[in-house]
Amino acid sequence: MAKLTIPGTALDALSRSAQIGVSASEWQSSEMFERARVESLRALWFDGEGRQIGEEVALEPITFDLAEGFAPDGRIGAEPVARDIDLRGELPPAAEHLMLQWGAERLTVRAEELVRADGMPGAPLRRKFPDEARSFYYPVISDGFLDAETFFAHVADLTGWMREQQPFDGAELEPVFGMEALFWAAPGEAKSHFGAPLTGDMICAVGVGTPVLLGSREDAARKLRAFLLDGQGLILMNSSQRGGAGGSAPHDFPAWASINACPGEDWRRIALHEIGHSLGLEDEYVLPDLPVYATWRDMAFDSGANATSKANPGKAPWKTQLNLGDDEGRPTVSHADQDGGWVDPRPGGKPLVGTVAGAHYHEKYFRPSGDCLMRSLAAPHFCPVCQRHIVDKLR
Repeated sequence: MAKLTIPGTALDALSRSAQIGVSASEWQSSEMFERARVESLRALWFDGEGRQIGEEVALEPITFDLAEGFAPDGRIGAEPVARDIDLRGELPPAAEHLMLQWGAERLTVRAEELVRADGMPGAPLRRKFPDEARSFYYPVISDGFLDAETFFAHVADLTGWMREQQPFDGAELEPVFGMEALFWAAPGEAKSHFGAPLTGDMICAVGVGTPVLLGSREDAARKLRAFLLDGQGLILMNSSQRGGAGGSAPHDFPAWASINACPGEDWRRIALHEIGHSLGLEDEYVLPDLPVYATWRDMAFDSGANATSKANPGKAPWKTQLNLGDDEGRPTVSHADQDGGWVDPRPGGKPLVGTVAGAHYHEKYFRPSGDCLMRSLAAPHFCPVCQRHIVDKLR
């Protein structure tokens, strides 16, 4: 039986409609957002003549996550995206569209847009290991590729490049880490198995209106879990747009990345940032105009592998890796070196590790070091704490 799903893109449109005529500050006020958050989402089926079919359907509240956008200078931003909502039961025989109502806002969705039939075979049509035998293989799934060899070439390129980056080039990971390319032919030219945007103009900016490059994370995670058990992996998109998105905490979704990039940009760096998410790393950048829903969502956040609410370095999750550079017990920006990291100025100094304000989208949270690929694509590599986490995760 085909599954019925209201796509997050439709729910995003409903949310944007609710914001028309409302200033950003008003919409992001805690009072207005809380009212919108708990507002019930309702649905009604209609036939082609506009006649209602059956009773009103009550749905789960709309829930949001942050999905990332990237600027060519390395800055990372994020926008709210709604999660898909599954509909119970079967499609009524005469139904042609579903009307969604959220407060005073309404949106009509065609019935055919709600049917999610998994056209992907249970196993990939082809699979390939781009390099020599390894003990750990990170899965990469094709989306939008018609030709297996083109997909395999991109995975091989990504694999070779990653094995030149820290910590994948080190003695602990280089002998064991590899990637497995899993090819499913696209259902058609520029068609996605997961509803990802594979066409559209290249936008080399980040901010409001920046396309969020991902498809149904739920469908992708289900596919990975069914085939590879844990749901972690990368969906590599043959999209004319650029960018990617990662799984939000608790990192139960795969990473997404496009093979295209703006001038001066490397798509592989975006992919590696997103792979970091799929391995359990938090974002380390700050969003200046953080939506209230994100503040509400993150109120319970305490600590992750590379972000914490604790200013005291001795209480951070990475307290065993501290290398403090000043009497205050925290690294300072004066220690920045030419490569964008923070290095202890003492002879034989190592990268500074402490607690630095600004992480997990807020100034109130702390990150381990001055710069990191989880903070900016301009950073040369992951910080020492993130590198240690990746090694421990993959060994």
